[in-house]
Amino acid sequence: MTSLSDCARPEIALPGQYQFIDQIGEGVNGAIFRARDRNTGAEVILKCFASQQRGAYLREMAASFGLSHPNIARCLDTFYLADGSGWMVYQFLPDGTLRDLLQAQGRPELKLVLKCLRDLLNALGYLHRLGLIHCDVKPENLLVRRAPGALADFVLGDLGAASFVREAYEGRHTTGSPAYAA
Repeated sequence: MTSLSDCARPEIALPGQYQFIDQIGEGVNGAIFRARDRNTGAEVILKCFASQQRGAYLREMAASFGLSHPNIARCLDTFYLADGSGWMVYQFLPDGTLRDLLQAQGRPELKLVLKCLRDLLNALGYLHRLGLIHCDVKPENLLVRRAPGALADFVLGDLGAASFVREAYEGRHTTGSPAYAA
């Protein structure tokens, strides 16, 4: 795992545009931080890939960068630091994940379930039209976006395990979380 010590040591300076707020997660391929974009004032997500994770960084960047769909988390920027770590900048959605929602609310209403399925299928359909397979659909990777007076929207995130269809046909695809593998 990539940790805070691999990515956010005090001596590592982020590009002037970004300021660390806190670490919010850690995964197999990267540590995840909340930060502020000084140019816009908006909070963003920074995902760090230590230098030994260069392949994972390039894979996620190839799958994520340039996608434009309302139900897929937007990759806003990417950069390398002098220590060889690769960084990706994603939009920040402060309302948590589907997992958080289910734990807080319990069994959701049918209309919310249907909205979640519609948003997820729209996101997956878009990826499939581009020749991508997500490979890690799970409640932790479905982000919630709330608007006052409306049902929540769901946004698919974490394309770190995404695979191109041609790789899947050739048996060279990656897998996501084993408990959610098809």
